[in-house]
Amino acid sequence: MKWLWIMIFFPFLLLAQEGLVLSSEEKAWLDAQKEITIGAMDDWAPINFVDYHGRASGIGAEIVVELNKLLEGKLKIVSDNWKSVYEQAKEGKIDAIMDITDKPERQEFFYFTRAYLHIPHVIVSHKDGASFGSLDALYGKTVALEKNVGTIQDLRTHFPGIAVKTYDNTSMALHALAMKEVDAYVGNRAVVTYKIEQEFLNSLKIDALDLTRKSIPLSLGVTKTNPVLFSILQKSIEAIPRQKWVEIFSKWSNEKPLSLDLSAEERAYLKTKKALYFVSGNEEWKPFLFWDKNEQMKGLEYDFLKLLESYLSLPIYVTSLPWSEALKEARAHHFDGIISASPTPERLNDLSFSNAYYISPLAILTRRENVSDVNRNFENKRIALIEGSAFVLHIKEHFPKAKIVYTKKDTHGLAMMVLNKEVDAAIDNLLPFASILKEKYFDNKLEIAYSLYSETLSSFQYGLRNDEPLLLSIINKAIDAYSMDERKSIKERWEGEDEHTSLLTHDVRKPLVTLTQEEKQWIQKHPIMSVSNEPDFPPFDFMKEGKAIGLGVDYINLVAQKVGLHVNYVQATWEDLLKRFEAGNVDVLQSVYLTKKRQKYAFFTTPFFTNYPAMAVRKGSAITTLEDLKGKKVALMRGYGTSEKLLRDIPEIKPIMCSNVYEALHLVSFGEADVAFDSVGTMSYAIMEQMFTNLTIRKVDVSDKELSSDVHFAVKKENAILYSILQKGLDAITPEEHILLRSKWVFNTDTYFSGTQKPSFELSEEEQQWLKEHPVIRFTGDPRYLPYEAFDKESKYIGIVAELLQSVEEKLGIYVEKIPSLTWQDALLKAKNKEVDIISAYENDTILSATHLSTKSYVSSPLVIVTRKDKHKYFLNSLLDLENQKIAIIKDYSYIHALKATYPKLHYVEV
Repeated sequence: MKWLWIMIFFPFLLLAQEGLVLSSEEKAWLDAQKEITIGAMDDWAPINFVDYHGRASGIGAEIVVELNKLLEGKLKIVSDNWKSVYEQAKEGKIDAIMDITDKPERQEFFYFTRAYLHIPHVIVSHKDGASFGSLDALYGKTVALEKNVGTIQDLRTHFPGIAVKTYDNTSMALHALAMKEVDAYVGNRAVVTYKIEQEFLNSLKIDALDLTRKSIPLSLGVTKTNPVLFSILQKSIEAIPRQKWVEIFSKWSNEKPLSLDLSAEERAYLKTKKALYFVSGNEEWKPFLFWDKNEQMKGLEYDFLKLLESYLSLPIYVTSLPWSEALKEARAHHFDGIISASPTPERLNDLSFSNAYYISPLAILTRRENVSDVNRNFENKRIALIEGSAFVLHIKEHFPKAKIVYTKKDTHGLAMMVLNKEVDAAIDNLLPFASILKEKYFDNKLEIAYSLYSETLSSFQYGLRNDEPLLLSIINKAIDAYSMDERKSIKERWEGEDEHTSLLTHDVRKPLVTLTQEEKQWIQKHPIMSVSNEPDFPPFDFMKEGKAIGLGVDYINLVAQKVGLHVNYVQATWEDLLKRFEAGNVDVLQSVYLTKKRQKYAFFTTPFFTNYPAMAVRKGSAITTLEDLKGKKVALMRGYGTSEKLLRDIPEIKPIMCSNVYEALHLVSFGEADVAFDSVGTMSYAIMEQMFTNLTIRKVDVSDKELSSDVHFAVKKENAILYSILQKGLDAITPEEHILLRSKWVFNTDTYFSGTQKPSFELSEEEQQWLKEHPVIRFTGDPRYLPYEAFDKESKYIGIVAELLQSVEEKLGIYVEKIPSLTWQDALLKAKNKEVDIISAYENDTILSATHLSTKSYVSSPLVIVTRKDKHKYFLNSLLDLENQKIAIIKDYSYIHALKATYPKLHYVEV
């Protein structure tokens, strides 16, 4: 698909070139240079290294490629060890150096460009040994480090109890750990991850981020004797489009570009601010926020704040006050923000709330003898909560007859009030209660009687002054940029589950679902609920071989399991399911959009997935907004509330009503419609599954909730008790369960639940030895089968399979020699004669199956019928419609045998 790549990204390159504006002095200097040398390390993969062909490779090499597009190709990489390139750059023997960090002792010799990447340090240990959640845990242990790295001095200064053993390079240090010569290794996460994969160090594991230090910012360093070159490189770095940075980093690692893609206005705002000032409560709130013996702030909140600081490259100062006073000060805009505040109607008058960076269940603590109070909804019981807490919303909604007792005490004070019978229960986040029960040995008298996950109250957010809207935008961009590893490391450090680090005494992954006596009796009388299942609403609700599958199906199954119900799926078209639901013949509509019309007769649970409306168009289409739909042929879903709303708002649309998303996308792909309108999730899944390579998705920014694509469960209003049961089951789903369900079905989302990690794999000793003995593997494929594969005029192998093959080479550390073929028949002949080791082919190819084994399929695509428009104006339902007509097929393609067997009477012409 190289041609598509060029078509998509070429405009970005033009923008980058247009964005580079050099002064006349800079242009004259550049014109006078024949070559500009850039020093880079030769063994620091994946950032900079020399590959088996002796070529500079990695992230740095690709950055230089992009810079050369702007600088007339004058940059040349000089590869060597760090000490050598550093000394050469310092002495002016080479013009600049890559991957250097700005330090006071270096500022005498170098100018530093804007950092293009920051990577945290991680702690690595052997899988057979203990895990180390922080550098403090390494006291008395021996750590492997590379010679001459700055970490050596850092550890000796701040952690003298850690012994250091040095090695020539990262590979040797990690291999020493694998051989158990040392207890741990501390180093760059991207390098560690790459080395573990490439060198098959499967006995090692990454324990945690090293949060005692900021992430390492990597820049270009230019000698102070050459300020003009520094200015040129600084401008060039800034002229590379963010999309290109993302592409480079995602190819080589899970790291993200340091730039948060801030607007010029946002960057100017940060320069003006110079620092951020936050306020927090001063009550002890372990493990979220507390102070050690030296009055130093610690805890999960503090670690997330340091992570935010590293992304913003801006210091954040925190003042601690009693919670109610802290909230008052934040609302008066005496600070930029407050740590860990939940949005309430009153607070929204003065504060804007960031995206969530952490999720924690709520819990109610009672005395052991009073646990049953939860089954009576704490009627006439006293529930304590901290003054100013947003949890009052939960108590008023779920326990309306309970008596609320406000206190200025901290979480420990709440527990003591329950213990001393001053109140019957107390509410807070689960982790602080669990920590207190463990540390104070109250667990024989107190018990967590009830816990739940709430979308609003369980989310940890920053409350930010709303008179500076740019602050909210910037912090949200930073939070959205956090990697899953960064979140996980902080989470596991404070939620640790081994006997030394665990703060939990209760299983937060299985919150209790608290049902009333009436709800329990209803379930006993109605143990089975009928639930809708339509055939074609991927990835939420569809069928495969007659079985209900999808994200919504998995969610309703999990909810049913939590509340003790069984599911009977009713399978039909969406229109038919709606009619059955309205008639009372289906209990639950799952994966349904909320509309005003439906709200008249149904209750809707909170959404289990936040989706976005979107348009699918052919690549190159000028359609970008809803306004552009006027006069256009729009493929819409029949019976969808969003379709009805769109037609009311934009009557100039020429609608084509479709039964499902596949039909709609086919119409757009083949030019029968200009655009298809549905949700991002549904169309992304269908486009990838059906390989509509000529389509692209454009999100639609809408404020109208009737165009929302959030998915819910719906229950008829006369069945309100079932609605209540399902909502409680949905509330009980933990963050871990949300992640598990969504990662199975959703390719890419913009929520904090999403995250991508590279799959890991292990090779046996026999497989590793085979690879060492066969470093070069011969391959061929179809010479003319784009976008999957082809050999171009220069005999270069290109296409989707080519890029997959490149990934295989990188992961296995091998070289695949691509041997061109003239025709598909020539490729088959080469495979049969053992002139190649691998050939790309369809699974279970009838010709190759006798001599070759097939891997698992890595891409699938439906077969289509192509005809002339003047012959067949409408879609064909079947090949049988072409009886008595000539059908062209490609000789020896694997599906031809099955095609002839299924349709033997058709007239085939092999080409």
